[in-house]
Amino acid sequence: MWRLIARKDVEDSVRERQLHVGVGLFAVVGLVAGYIYASSYDPAYADRPELQFLGVLVGAALFLAPITGIMLAQGRIVDKRNRGELVVLLGMPFSRRDVVLGSVAGRFAVTAAVVACLFAFATGVAALMVAPIPLLRVLAFLVVFAAFAGVFVAIGVAISAAVSGTTRAAVLAVGVYLFFVFRVHDIAWKLFVNGVYGTRNAPEALLPVAAQLGPFTALRNVVVGVYPEIAGAFGYFGGAPPTEVTALAQPAVGFVVLLAWASAPLYAGLQRFEGADL
Repeated sequence: MWRLIARKDVEDSVRERQLHVGVGLFAVVGLVAGYIYASSYDPAYADRPELQFLGVLVGAALFLAPITGIMLAQGRIVDKRNRGELVVLLGMPFSRRDVVLGSVAGRFAVTAAVVACLFAFATGVAALMVAPIPLLRVLAFLVVFAAFAGVFVAIGVAISAAVSGTTRAAVLAVGVYLFFVFRVHDIAWKLFVNGVYGTRNAPEALLPVAAQLGPFTALRNVVVGVYPEIAGAFGYFGGAPPTEVTALAQPAVGFVVLLAWASAPLYAGLQRFEGADL
């Protein structure tokens, strides 16, 4: 039954012009990214052009994909709740779990479509300007960043299911995004380990622990573990790379961390939604 909810969610995004706006925004960014790469490419001097192209795409996708995913998802359930639409849906043979899972699937489909526009338009412009394109790697990174956006879609739906007000959902969504972007968890951990004034002299190995547990750094660990040359493209979002690859910086651990960020908030949001008085 959740598939029906997902299909309606996609149809709603088209009717409400959310998909159009997202496609337009990502298309413009893709055009600019493709032009920047192709115009700066010089066949006589370019070194590893695929890194230049992927670096531009990764930088844009790291910023846009997560915020788009969480903002498209944060109001999905709570809006229906405030309009009374949930009461109608739950009066049909739909469960609250169907509503949550269908919302995740629908919002993920919409988010993946707009993220694909970034890669498609950037690739199209670069091709028209006769710049080399690592097509297989571009497709691989498209899948990676669509999945990464899906992590934030799950978090956004979890927020939407857990709260009863649209304003609260929006504030929480923006707060969660900024929490990860500014790596507040990492800063708090370092203060805890070393003390506010650095008086505890904790072992150096403890300091980067929390950093490896954030979604942006976890994504960097997964991607860099497979394709080390792209590490520089993560810049600020990925944090400072570890001086040595510890157990927490392994790609497999990064994958588990991303999976945990997608599933744990969603489970908590579903549990709260199941017990909510609508």
